[in-house]
Amino acid sequence: MENVQHQACAIPLPCHPWSRSGLSRVADGALPRHGVEVSGSRPSVCVIGAGMSGLAAIRALVRAGHEITAFEAGSAIGGMWRYANDNGLSAAYASLQTNTSRRRMQYPSLPMPHAVPEFPHHTDMLVYLEDYARRNDLVRHIAFRAWVEAVRPLEDGWEVVLRDGQTRRFEAVVVASGHYWDPKIPEIPGEFSGAVLHVR
Repeated sequence: MENVQHQACAIPLPCHPWSRSGLSRVADGALPRHGVEVSGSRPSVCVIGAGMSGLAAIRALVRAGHEITAFEAGSAIGGMWRYANDNGLSAAYASLQTNTSRRRMQYPSLPMPHAVPEFPHHTDMLVYLEDYARRNDLVRHIAFRAWVEAVRPLEDGWEVVLRDGQTRRFEAVVVASGHYWDPKIPEIPGEFSGAVLHVR
């Protein structure tokens, strides 16, 4: 995507690099008291991505009274946790498990079942995210197969340009498109003829 702000979000909230637990608190509707006040109108917000962070953002913003449109490049939710995602951007591999415990990966409003291993497999994560989206009625806010090509600042908001040529305007944008889709392969001198596996 071009012209996207480097901050994790471009929404007029106290926007700072949130820790995983901070984002979870926002996902449970605990927006800061000094955040956006909704008075009379419903501010329009675009959320880019329907993975773990995108779903959390959609839920929090809907609960705060915003008008939400989310764009997901794939045909279903899950982001990197959807193995062989049809958007071509998942770095998941068949044996992928989280490197963080389920207690750190879960949303505070929806604990993971005790039957889920301490370090969940990607299939467990996807089932969990699908359950979260269903319980919170999030899918109705998401446009699937919608690739965002650019986000441009306007005087009174943001212009979001989709790959199909559509242009939409929003008062705020949350970029939750993930960063595991683009492998960071170091330059190593010499040649290697074996197989190389790289998840980021």
